[in-house]
This record gives sequence, structure tokens and C-alpha cells, in this order.
Amino acid sequence: MELHAHLPYRLAKLSLRIKNATTDRYVWHTGMSAREWRVLGMLGIVGSRMPSELADLTGMDRATISRATSRLVHLGYVSRLPNQADNRSQTIELTPAGEAYCQAIVPRMEHSGEECRSLFSAGEFALFIEFLDRMDAAIADGKIFMDGAQDS
Repeated sequence: MELHAHLPYRLAKLSLRIKNATTDRYVWHTGMSAREWRVLGMLGIVGSRMPSELADLTGMDRATISRATSRLVHLGYVSRLPNQADNRSQTIELTPAGEAYCQAIVPRMEHSGEECRSLFSAGEFALFIEFLDRMDAAIADGKIFMDGAQDS
């Protein structure tokens, strides 16, 4: 197998490189973990959410969201509120300190996205996003990466 042409390998390697670069840029100096920062940043972008929604948006499991949220509550960046629609769950929202932090960091996140986008023409970027969406849908539908799972 030629790893350079193996798409899952290349995407995993790129994802790790992006994660490390963004952790170094945005997280390292904060004392937060990358997971805590991801929850905080997501709340800054999309607003208050239930833990299950944060799990879907971030790609992290609910237990990780719960641990990150507990730490963010301890740091004073978020608070938990009872969910009015479902008494069994909570809504996680930014505190004023969390809002202030996100107002400072979200523009930097947007800038890094623009830096990535600038590597492509508008048409190339649209096609790239289409390819990513197509792969994501195929994985979600079980059309790819299923043969190994069925053997176990």
C-alpha cells in the first residue's frame, strides 16, 4: 500500500496536523485542554446547546462533553441550566467570562479558516467541501469502511 495515496491515512494525518497547529495557536496558553477549548469555542459560535447537540457538533462523545463542561464550569466560562423542554437534560451556556473569551478568540478562528480557504479558488473550495460531504455521508450511511467491522 502506498500511504501517500491512501486517503484515510492522508486525512487522518492532516487532521492531526490541524489539531496540533490549532492547539498550539489557541489552547496551549489558556490552561484548558483541547477538548475544553473545542466545547467553549463551539458555544461561542452556535450559542447555548444541550450536551447531546455539542457532541454532534464537535464529534466528541457525551462523556467527553460532560468532563469538558465540568471543567469549564469550574473555570467560570460556562454554566449549566435545566432544560425547560426535558427535565432530564441541561443546557450549557456561556457565562459573561466565557462570552468575553469567545469574542476574543472566535475572530482568530475565522481568520484561520480564511487562511485555509485562501489556498483554493472559490470553485476548488466548493468542490473540496462537496467531496468532504460526500465522504461523510458515505461513512454515515455505512457505504464505506464497513467490511472490517462486519468481520469482528
